[in-house]
Amino acid sequence: METEVLKIILASQGAVDTDYLMSNIGYGDSTNQIITNREKFTLCSPFGQPKVVARTSLRLCRVRGCTGSCKGLHLCKHFLFSGSCQFLSRRGCSSSHELNSDYNQMILKELELESLSRAELCTLLLQSDNLLLPAICHDYNNGPGEYGICQRADGCERLHICERYLNRDCNCHKTHDFNEPQPLQILRSKGVPDSLIPSLKSAYANKGAIRYADRKRDERNEGNRQRPQLNSTGSGFSAATNYPGVVPSYDLHVQPHDWHRGRWRGRGRGIGRVGFQGNRGIRGHWSVSGNQDYYPPQPMYLYHW
Repeated sequence: METEVLKIILASQGAVDTDYLMSNIGYGDSTNQIITNREKFTLCSPFGQPKVVARTSLRLCRVRGCTGSCKGLHLCKHFLFSGSCQFLSRRGCSSSHELNSDYNQMILKELELESLSRAELCTLLLQSDNLLLPAICHDYNNGPGEYGICQRADGCERLHICERYLNRDCNCHKTHDFNEPQPLQILRSKGVPDSLIPSLKSAYANKGAIRYADRKRDERNEGNRQRPQLNSTGSGFSAATNYPGVVPSYDLHVQPHDWHRGRWRGRGRGIGRVGFQGNRGIRGHWSVSGNQDYYPPQPMYLYHW
């Protein structure tokens, strides 16, 4: 049944509304146990809509001549992306192009992924393996102007894509299309085929959901920060659970407040007004249910999970 759940999610570009999933596989303890498996799924609630995001610990092996100690998938990245490799007919490709090799099948069976097709596996890895897709430029998303505070302009090796667009409608002046010249050039230089571009918005959004859930879990496990007990109303970050027995991936409810992309001119002036300052500049600040200011610990995408 877990494989059936995974296939339903992957058929919906790696994430699906919890209501839709439950209506297709039914409610019950077994279903709750499956979707709360944090090794394979992440629960989130963007704008109050509970979702389940698929994930995996599987990664592509990047060690040339690896004998199998990596426990990663021995497969050509280009073959994973499109089912073919342009370098085979040119100068040759040293990576494996056999998804069904004995070694790969052994690795996939250990993770119960052996029944996935190449396309399904590609969707799963795009949002789980952080090295498969180029990063989005946070400097581009900070500050006014065509390039924000990115000093490399069109020469930047990160994608100049609006981060807010990844998870919601946005009408700002930043780029909202992966087919624009700068992001398209970066994607092609990294071997991402044009056929995957329509699914990239979902892939990047799902990556952000997984990363945010992991961060909240780590903070909770460390116990380094006390969090107020807040109600479940609101449209900001929230636990994705309206279902009996479903344990949320995280339990912090945060309301967006005074968000802006540029640097805050008054940073450092007064207690509690330092803003969100990281290696990418001030990212705005948040208030926790009107109680006290909460500042995210490091730069992050503008996800409202």
